[in-house]
Amino acid sequence: MLREATRGLDLKDVYGATIGRIKEQGGKKERLGMTALIWISHSERLLQLDELLHALAVDIGSQCRKDSFGGDIIELMLGACGN
Repeated sequence: MLREATRGLDLKDVYGATIGRIKEQGGKKERLGMTALIWISHSERLLQLDELLHALAVDIGSQCRKDSFGGDIIELMLGACGN
C-alpha cells in the first residue's frame, strides 16, 4: 500500500508524505515516528534494530523494554511511521 501511494514521487515527496503520516498520529506516536525517521535518515550507516531501539529509548528517556510504550515497541514504531 505504501509503495503504491508513493509511486512516481521523488525522494523529497516521499519524505514529505511520510512526515505527513507521522504528524497525523499526534502525541507520543508522532514523537516516536519523527525520532525514528531522524535517526534513520541521519545515520552514516544502516542501523541494526537493537541500535535504533536503544537510540529511541535514550531520546524518549525510557528504558529499552517492550512495555516502555504500553506495547510492543517494534509494532508501535512501525505504526507511528505510518506502515
